[in-house]
Amino acid sequence: MKSKWILGHPSLVQSKTVNSYCCPFGPVTTLPTTENDTTCLAGVSGTIRKLYVKMPSGPGAGATYTYTVYVNGSPTSLSCTVTNTSPYQASDIVNSASVTAGQTISLACIPSPSPNPANNPGFAFCMEFEGTTDGQTTFGGGTGTNLLGTAACYFPAWGHAAISTATRNNKEIVMPCAGKIKGLYVKLNTAPGDTYSRTFRVIKNGSATGTPSVTISNTDTTGSDTSTELSVVAGDVICGFMALSTGATNSAVKIGVGFEPTTNGNFILAECHNGAQTSTTATRYVPLGTTGFSLTGTEANAHGIAGTTDFAIKAQYVQLDTDPATASSSYVFTLRANTSDASNGMTLSPLSCTIAAGSTANNDTDATGYTPIADYDLICSKIAPVDGGGGAPVAVRAMISYCGYILSGVQSLPVYASDNIDWD
Repeated sequence: MKSKWILGHPSLVQSKTVNSYCCPFGPVTTLPTTENDTTCLAGVSGTIRKLYVKMPSGPGAGATYTYTVYVNGSPTSLSCTVTNTSPYQASDIVNSASVTAGQTISLACIPSPSPNPANNPGFAFCMEFEGTTDGQTTFGGGTGTNLLGTAACYFPAWGHAAISTATRNNKEIVMPCAGKIKGLYVKLNTAPGDTYSRTFRVIKNGSATGTPSVTISNTDTTGSDTSTELSVVAGDVICGFMALSTGATNSAVKIGVGFEPTTNGNFILAECHNGAQTSTTATRYVPLGTTGFSLTGTEANAHGIAGTTDFAIKAQYVQLDTDPATASSSYVFTLRANTSDASNGMTLSPLSCTIAAGSTANNDTDATGYTPIADYDLICSKIAPVDGGGGAPVAVRAMISYCGYILSGVQSLPVYASDNIDWD
């Protein structure tokens, strides 16, 4: 089964002078320059292909950025280079990268010779993943450079972020489709040490009952659970959880999760808010597939790219950490494409839902949904507060996820750097 990884945004900060690295799920805003600090794991074996990258402005005269997929710490042939020629985009639809369950994955950002971006050095990217076993896909997360600490804690199952020892919902994602979690792979940067251990679980709706579990002990740094299956339905929320024995050596962690959707072809585009709150009076935007993005009032700063035209987005699920509270107030969550809620020459029955006072969750499902009409379509989520006459809503934290699905029999056409596609 094929799935899309739609990630990145123009606010990402990549190094101008040395290589920096990006997690393929929910990258942190400032990219680390050590590859091991930003990888996640594959939860199933498969093939990565169709790499698309777009920058909002050029890297500077005579400069380039090359983007290369790394697997298990080594560069693969899946790579493309963005030059200083408008519209500052590139793709590789020829090469591919094979990955085995439990191996690390990252995207390297390689400047040459010393780029000086006109505005900022951010970028959006999209890749396609196809599981070796039909019907399976993967996502992953972890703590990045952040250490797990010496107490039980929660961390994202999607993307990288610091741990939370108490606030679970800061690290959760909402599942936009039904299926089964069928594998959990874990890798520590540093072993727990003799006689010590760390145990990792997937938490569903606040419970660890019947969920995959991995214990890493002594001098080991890796572990997996491929036998425990965890059923989820659309609207369930999940995150990672760690317990430990006192004295375990501190470490960062990365995980990979295998997922088999009930409907073959469905895949997840999730967002973990990591504590970021909405504005109570102004519209804000957030990229798809992020972790801890500070909501922006400038839509262009939240733009990801659809990459190809062989998929659609058919469902939106949103969950808040608290209800909007004020009588008659609400928040409206809408999928945006090319700075529009609807039409604009594309197939877009706008996926949008409203969460009003007294509620914390809602969804919108549409069989038509959104289908990109061109490679590099710009997409993001819009969050609009609504004062219904009784006052503005209270600030909330929102988890936003979309269910995508692959369109059978549709092939994308190549788009070249000389094609006239504007970054709006």
